[in-house]
Amino acid sequence: MVPATVLEVGMTLAGSLSTYAEGSVARTELKSKLMETFGCLQPACTLTMTFTAGSVNVAVKMIIPDDTDDSSATVASVEQLATSFTASTPETLTDLLGVTVTETTEVSVSRVSTSVAASPAPPVAPSPGDASGFSATSMTIVTVVGSVIIVLVLIATLRRCVRKNDTPQNDLQSINITMAPPTASRARVRDVSQLAPTRLEQQRMQAARIRAVPPVRTTRQPPRRDSRI
Repeated sequence: MVPATVLEVGMTLAGSLSTYAEGSVARTELKSKLMETFGCLQPACTLTMTFTAGSVNVAVKMIIPDDTDDSSATVASVEQLATSFTASTPETLTDLLGVTVTETTEVSVSRVSTSVAASPAPPVAPSPGDASGFSATSMTIVTVVGSVIIVLVLIATLRRCVRKNDTPQNDLQSINITMAPPTASRARVRDVSQLAPTRLEQQRMQAARIRAVPPVRTTRQPPRRDSRI
């Protein structure tokens, strides 16, 4: 058992008791704000809250063990902040805590023997743009996924290059196939077609025959005279 100083503050909140159920976000956020407001931080000071019905009655208890050299300074600091808290108006406390505070009670100080062990501070949710909220495991997963994507892109690029290098050989093969010599049957048809003269050739041959025939020469005989004259 360790001697300790206990400071208690009571306050009443508007709303439903179910809102501050064990493990709820509202309960966790309220405890974090009260710890910051009173300066009751682990391990020198432990803050607990007890909720009861009647709107929402909250009994805040801050336990400061005497097992450290600066425990007296911690008690004085927490008590001063708690006194300022209870002296503030409900409107000021509402703005400070983010919940509707209707009233508070005065600070009470007592001495007890406690075996309360220091509990860890509630986790603080990271802001949306805070990269420190990522765990080491998340960073490792992101790194592995990124590496796999890079390897797949490189493989796809290499395959594309290999296909481009194979394309000219395929083109040459297709050219050789299209330039193959004509078959014998086609050559035979062409030779037969050349034997029959075309109409133009027939006209040329007929004109040549006409020029080859010599012209017929006619002799002009003088007119006959009548012998009876």
